[in-house]
Amino acid sequence: MRKTLWLVASLLVATLLVGGCAIQPTRPPEEEEAPDIIEGPGWFPENDQNFRQLTDSEKDKVIEIALSTPEVLKWLGKESKYKIRLAWAAIVWENSGYSVWQSLDYEVVDSGIPAYVSKESNFYPEVVIHFGEPEQWVFQVDIDLETEKVVLVQEYPTRREPIITPKDGN
Repeated sequence: MRKTLWLVASLLVATLLVGGCAIQPTRPPEEEEAPDIIEGPGWFPENDQNFRQLTDSEKDKVIEIALSTPEVLKWLGKESKYKIRLAWAAIVWENSGYSVWQSLDYEVVDSGIPAYVSKESNFYPEVVIHFGEPEQWVFQVDIDLETEKVVLVQEYPTRREPIITPKDGN
């Protein structure tokens, strides 16, 4: 038994040494290729009436719709402090749900959509609501401008570092 254990341990150490010491071909830093960088403006969706600068009344309307969703109303009942910002949602629908959902800064309406966003995406105004001070919970409510209906609600706790209090109370 001891010989078998010693043999297995020796083979494991030998494998690690050989694998860890394998010579990897490398090039000097001056010969390394630069990563592909996409220059210039992003792309703009064709024939998408939603993706444009919203008027002030449209902004007010999507905020009103977002604040009246059952999920958000529940939080409004227990937390009066919240912040709102507008964004864009890029959603690829598949069957009865979505297969890809991405949240984009509102400014992409002017600068263009990043190359990593699928051209199959549908674009919706997104109302992002941050509840609490300090922030505790976030809602992202995506709204179809044509129907004035909510198409998707995402909610999650705010991610932050744990709060550590000293044991002596100071």
